[in-house]
Amino acid sequence: MKRLTALGHLVDAYLHEDFADCHGSARGAVESFARDEPEYALQIRREIVYLLSRSQSESEVESALVDLGICYLPTGDGWPDHRSWLLAVADQVDAIVRKSPAA
Repeated sequence: MKRLTALGHLVDAYLHEDFADCHGSARGAVESFARDEPEYALQIRREIVYLLSRSQSESEVESALVDLGICYLPTGDGWPDHRSWLLAVADQVDAIVRKSPAA
């Protein structure tokens, strides 16, 4: 699988084991990522689509995220699966980028 630089940065730098203390919630972590990392924010949807297109099952998606270092369990936060959560992340980041003054 190609290198998932933006997604890796999101999960490693923003969804680490203390993300709730730093950002309040996973949604807050994603918002911080989108605002603080514009170069990665522009790549995130492409990488998520790539990952999902290469993953046959939920367990493959979860495994890829674990390999990237994620410390957040979307299903424990009400999401039906990692795939749904990742698509919502892409939508959230896109909405923030569109509203950004630099956009």
